[in-house]
Amino acid sequence: MSWSQNSARVLLAGLAAIIVMAAGPPPKVLVVRSTGTSAKSFPVGRSLPENTRITLRAGGTVTLLGSVGTMTLRGPGTFAATVLVRPGPRPVPADMRAITAVVRGGPGPYAGAQDVPQAFSVWQIDASRSGNFCLLRSSDVMLWRPDATAPTTVTAAPARGAAQIFAWPAGRNSIVWTPLAPLINGGRYTLRQAEGGMPTRITINVLKLASSSPQALAAALIKHGCQRQLDALVDETEDQTPLTAPNVVPTGQLPLR
Repeated sequence: MSWSQNSARVLLAGLAAIIVMAAGPPPKVLVVRSTGTSAKSFPVGRSLPENTRITLRAGGTVTLLGSVGTMTLRGPGTFAATVLVRPGPRPVPADMRAITAVVRGGPGPYAGAQDVPQAFSVWQIDASRSGNFCLLRSSDVMLWRPDATAPTTVTAAPARGAAQIFAWPAGRNSIVWTPLAPLINGGRYTLRQAEGGMPTRITINVLKLASSSPQALAAALIKHGCQRQLDALVDETEDQTPLTAPNVVPTGQLPLR
């Protein structure tokens, strides 16, 4: 090979590298559910390039979250999640608007809709279940209960400080809770309802998200152990799973990674 030919190859290789760098890293999807034989290879919280080859054995199930929704892959088979990330602006599905409004610092999505029976949603605290809960705001948070048929009285108490008592009317699954003092990041609180039973013990995590993407939110929920809210986020996100043969790709056509 002549010196000129070798130089040309080096120049082309350099240009290719520049193009790849300019294009940036491939878009990412996040594993948000993983069961069966897939749990070890694709644990919840793992971030993957969108076209990563995913081979699942029988009984393995993986749910991926991207900017446009979720996709559930069920083994056995080899898959590539190629429709979960789209560049540029996109319409916000109706069932994601409430999440997006809060992530971007907009007004709370449930104001004015407190009398409407509703399922648990991502930015609420489940007053019937102990555990970790993630919030973007440390005041005026939403409490939720599964059974709203009867009125109740809630006693909310921080680990240190004065307890607070407020009414929760019948017919409301959710209610605004304005603490006596802003909730403390890492603070522990006890919620006890008037009808008795075991109190609910919660730990608060006040998030600071660097991105408003669903993947960033899900990653933060996973990091802080806010499983109840992660499940709500996945359930509220638009499902992109095809009805038949979800994204099965012959091995020979898959990009090499």
